[in-house]
Amino acid sequence: MAEAGTQTRACSFGARTTVPADGGCRASGAVDQWVEATGAGPFFHLGEHVEFEETLLEGEPCVFDHASAIGKWGPIFLELIKLHEVTPELESRFYTGGAGGSNIAHIAYIVDDPAAESERLEAAGMPKFLHLRQGPIQISLHDAPLLGHAIEVHENTDAINGLFALFAAGAEGWDGSEPLREMPEG
Repeated sequence: MAEAGTQTRACSFGARTTVPADGGCRASGAVDQWVEATGAGPFFHLGEHVEFEETLLEGEPCVFDHASAIGKWGPIFLELIKLHEVTPELESRFYTGGAGGSNIAHIAYIVDDPAAESERLEAAGMPKFLHLRQGPIQISLHDAPLLGHAIEVHENTDAINGLFALFAAGAEGWDGSEPLREMPEG
């Protein structure tokens, strides 16, 4: 639980997919499975090779080439992830390492003070292992083996709130058509 004065918003979780590498998240397989099984969607395709300006594994540059699509499942945002090329030490975190090795890669939430939240998680035995930055969006991932997945912390910014608002608006009154959508320009 967050300490007093720390607000959290927009809970989400990421699930690794087993769609063949030539399909990534764009293949209908993963998206269709989630839509059919849970009614989640629509999903917005963030890219077949999501790039960050800064990608640091325990403070050192690393490779984190992955496909990503995010949609809504009731009140929860769901990210489908397909790993393409990943630094071996990072890949082990997703499959067998400290993050637990389940098909749930992470849970994520937004906080006003990500540095304080990272300190709190580290004090609770959940060390930060990955830092990602793309423009104003900064993300920290922490090992949480007791939970069986990583914890992803986002800073509360207009950029991240706007992104989640786009996903929420897409789900509003969604009729099941066009389950996988491209991100709008701009």
